[in-house]
Parts: sequence; structure tokens; C-alpha cells
Amino acid sequence: MTKINLTVTTVKQKLSEDRQDSFWYDGDVAYINLLSGNKLYLEATGEIRLAFGIDENYLKGVQAVEKALDDGLNDEGLNELGIQDLFGNNNWFVVIKVNGHGDVISDDLTVVHSYDDGIKQLKQLAEEEHIKEYI
Repeated sequence: MTKINLTVTTVKQKLSEDRQDSFWYDGDVAYINLLSGNKLYLEATGEIRLAFGIDENYLKGVQAVEKALDDGLNDEGLNELGIQDLFGNNNWFVVIKVNGHGDVISDDLTVVHSYDDGIKQLKQLAEEEHIKEYI
């Protein structure tokens, strides 16, 4: 079977190799236009709640991300906070399928936590969708 070339359009660039955790991202990250007119989107979704110390209050969403960036944290630093049980919630990457009108027709096609894994899964699912739709 001939491998098809479905182009990934990046909405949010990867911040760096050491900031791939879904924590750093929100909303649409990338998408692939399928030949059928449908699209597959990789998006970061879910609520972030994180404390930066045992006696500190939780910060949510963009406030938590900005604090982590200001503190110079990367994925390893987030893992350390997780070991200390300071995460109330973290988000994740999902792939969803939308039709030409933007209506969601399939959601949570995959769930991953790293940027590179999300892009890889997006491409793999696009190839699988193409096969289902055209072969």
C-alpha cells in the first residue's frame, strides 16, 4: 500500500524538547485536513491545578503555567512537583474529528501526555481515517 502524505498544520509550536508535557499547552495544537473534508485536531484539554509548595494554594490554568515558566520549570520540574503530590489536576492531549462545519463527530480518539506523542498519534489516526474513508 502506498503511504499517503497528510500534512500536519501546527497551531502551537512545541516550546522545547524539555517542555513537552500537556501542562504547557492549551486548546488546539495541530490538525490534519482529511481528504474527505473532515479534520483531525490535536488539542490540549482538561483543568490544571497545581501548588508550588506544600503550604501554598493551588494555581489554575494559565496562572499555573505562567508561574512554572517564571520559575524556570520544565517537565522534570513538573515531575518533581507531582512526586510531592502537588498536582490537583493536570490536562492531557486528545485527538478529535470534526466535519467540514466544525461539528465534533468523534472525540477522545487517543489520549496522550507529551507533545511528540500527540503529533505521532495525530498522524497515525489520520492514516487510519484515510484508509477507512477511501480504501
